[in-house]
Amino acid sequence: MSGNRLIVKNTFFLYVRMFLTMGISLYASRIVLQQLGVEDFGVYSVVGSLSMFFLFLNYGVSTAIQRFLAYEIGIKNDEGLQKCFSSGIVVTILICVVLVVVGEIAGVFAIGHLLDIPPGREDDALFVYQFSLLMIVIELFRSCFQNLILAYEKMSFFAYLSIAEAVLKLTVVSLLAIFGGDKLRIYVILLTCSSLIILICYVVYSRINFPSVKITIRGGRERLRSIISFTGWNTLSSFADLCYMQGLNIVLNMFYGVVLNAAMGVTNQVKTAVLTFSKNVQFAANPHIIKEFAKGEYENFSNLIYGISRISFLVLFLPGLPIMLNTHTILSLWLTVIPSYTEIFIRLMICFALIDSLVGPLWIGMQATGKIKAYQITTSLIWIAILPTTYIIFKNGGSPQWVILTQIIFSFILIIVRLSFAHKQCHIPIKSYITRVAIPLVKTMSVSAILPVVAAYLLTGISSLIVTTILTLVSLPVATYYLGLTAKERTQVLGLIKFKLNH
Repeated sequence: MSGNRLIVKNTFFLYVRMFLTMGISLYASRIVLQQLGVEDFGVYSVVGSLSMFFLFLNYGVSTAIQRFLAYEIGIKNDEGLQKCFSSGIVVTILICVVLVVVGEIAGVFAIGHLLDIPPGREDDALFVYQFSLLMIVIELFRSCFQNLILAYEKMSFFAYLSIAEAVLKLTVVSLLAIFGGDKLRIYVILLTCSSLIILICYVVYSRINFPSVKITIRGGRERLRSIISFTGWNTLSSFADLCYMQGLNIVLNMFYGVVLNAAMGVTNQVKTAVLTFSKNVQFAANPHIIKEFAKGEYENFSNLIYGISRISFLVLFLPGLPIMLNTHTILSLWLTVIPSYTEIFIRLMICFALIDSLVGPLWIGMQATGKIKAYQITTSLIWIAILPTTYIIFKNGGSPQWVILTQIIFSFILIIVRLSFAHKQCHIPIKSYITRVAIPLVKTMSVSAILPVVAAYLLTGISSLIVTTILTLVSLPVATYYLGLTAKERTQVLGLIKFKLNH
């Protein structure tokens, strides 16, 4: 199967996964908020944010493992593949040890002295934190097997298991209505059990479908050093990401309390849902981008980055525009209780997500080169700067929405920085990126938004939501075809449509 057709096929599976898991997750969020209440939901959000600080460890090793596995598959080196997988397991074990030691010390101190936890809920917050750490340990081991599956581009199984995981979480949420007692504690216990079940499924599938890849810790010192080095620099980047994302939640708590944390919790769920639209495309294309670079196909490599950047932005704009135009209506249908500032948070977060959708292809391009030291240091320092900037703004009386406005401002700065690195190391000229990505996106977005914006101005409530969604579904594909695609891409789209119609 050709590379582009495989990307399309894998993207299809990921979109099926997305729609099902997103629907389940949004419904589950409604029940969780009802069952836990605003206060306990706020406790869960802020304590979860604290534990999520350590998820950067998973992100760093996961990115390194995926890059090296895809690279070895690209050059068809089975021995190197085994060594990379084994080294990945060793690194994961080492990281788990660090996580348990540092996590316990830092978490207990933060809950006791830094966070604004409602009186009488300190023990519950600590209980939630312990199980959150355990779920991160499970996630670390799961990423080893998940990345092996993704490197082989077996997206169908990944999609099916993700749906199963969402169903498990919905089951967990549904059980809250049955159990009595402290529902916050019961919730995190059941979530941990569901995570463990999914890990077992990944291990069994990998053992059956990739028998040549053994579960062993003997990977060779050279591979281990390479993966540790790569993990280290990616961990720095993911630490910076989590510092600003989860740190902002804690800063928000320090100045405005758990009610605003609840608003941010809802906002982040919407952000995760809409970002999935673009992440699916990138997820399907990432292994192929790395393999094209490994084979030395630099023209295909660059074209993939241009194309995936445009598609990632536009598929996120598809749900993003109707949500921004109808935020209040959607929240009223979704939630029985709407925390303060949730509407403005969601609108601003979608603006940030649209900018952030352009980052993925540039980032994976840098990962493919393997030359990431200077890149990760520079971008990490800029991301971390968001946290003290927001703190200073709040300290001087800034309103809560600055928690997201700072992210939008810094994301523009980072796009320029990333393009500079891509130009130097990925053979991607800045001028070409502007003409082949930025300009087509501005034209497409501007033209496709005209009718939905007019409809939102004239209509209200459910009618506005329905009409703006329909108009977006019609206007965006048309504008994309004429303004967002190159002549060659339009020919390929027509050829694909004719082929499907004939068969």
